[in-house]
Amino acid sequence: MNDGKLVFPYCYKTCQIHDNGPLRFTAELTYGTTSDGITEHRLISLDRGSHFNRMTVWYDGIEKPTSLATGVVLHGDDGYVLGKNYVRYADPTDRPDLHQSQVYVATLFPYGVSKTKVLKGELNHAIGIVNHYLGAPYTYFFGSAWSLYDISSDAQWQNVIDEFMINQRQPLTYIIK
Repeated sequence: MNDGKLVFPYCYKTCQIHDNGPLRFTAELTYGTTSDGITEHRLISLDRGSHFNRMTVWYDGIEKPTSLATGVVLHGDDGYVLGKNYVRYADPTDRPDLHQSQVYVATLFPYGVSKTKVLKGELNHAIGIVNHYLGAPYTYFFGSAWSLYDISSDAQWQNVIDEFMINQRQPLTYIIK
């Protein structure tokens, strides 16, 4: 963020594929250096069967603490929930009257954020903000579901989010003897 406003990268400069299935896809993107000397890096992965992509971002060239924001775009004034460690949204889609379906989206912060809030602007965003960010790798998750596939309600989407967050805090461990 810059002066309380979101800053978006233009487009990536390079892409390297690390994993290409069948269980996981992972790509690393590097964006062009901005006029103030900052370069953004993203490592994105998606596991088969998961609703959530894992995103790790880091920046070269940040010289003073800034705020890092991640979240979802809001296409209406309601339908969002700001949790302590997530933002979720029931997107009205482009024609809910015609399609009679719902798209659910969320951004999850299992490793913490300073706060969640709605940022009003040309497009509104429900975001999580990390204060005093200096460019070190930061990992969060983002994803979606569709009511005509496997998530039929907002309550069920919340359950998927809650279970995913528990699994991140208490991952499966195993011992090979």
